[in-house]
Amino acid sequence: IVDACTEGFDFLGYHFRGNLRLPRAKSLKALKNTVRAKTRRAHGQSLNFTCHSLSATLRGWFTYFRHCHRNVYQDLDGWIRMRLRSILRRRAGLSGRGRGADHYRWPNVYFHERGLYSLVQAHARLWQSSRRSYHRPERRMREIRMSGLEGGRPGDRSLLPLSLCRETCARVLKSPWLSNGRIMAPPSRRILIDCTRVRTCGEKGHPA
Repeated sequence: IVDACTEGFDFLGYHFRGNLRLPRAKSLKALKNTVRAKTRRAHGQSLNFTCHSLSATLRGWFTYFRHCHRNVYQDLDGWIRMRLRSILRRRAGLSGRGRGADHYRWPNVYFHERGLYSLVQAHARLWQSSRRSYHRPERRMREIRMSGLEGGRPGDRSLLPLSLCRETCARVLKSPWLSNGRIMAPPSRRILIDCTRVRTCGEKGHPA
């Protein structure tokens, strides 16, 4: 037993400490080793190829570790771009790591245009998507198909709120024409009820 507020614990690749969810040290080390292998300064691959190769790795890693704190993605993005700037410095006849003026010479958008996957942007899109789904009103709808056993155009359909469907079904069930789930009405207006949909048939192919 450990105190998660002070010590933390590892579980399924994550490290939990208080309210923080971080990749455990072993998982982070494995990712950095993969990135180092793809961003050696002496390799002869083009920058576009390197960025696309990194993006495949980062996209898969983020799919699993998408619940980490945002600072994790900021640090990793900055570290990866530093290694790419170091490659560009070497090709420009300079030595050392990418730093200082290199951020103006090769800004972040420079790597984005060459297909580099950004963990920060991926996390922002995920957060916005989850926030929209949380605040979106519940859309409980039932489908009403306007094509029935006779008449109507196949594929014609409209959506009505659940409350309206319930009101329609209640009126149908109280009708004296109801027999075995079917309204014994003229063919010009026949309604077939099952548990989830209401089908209305009209005359001459037009919805009733």
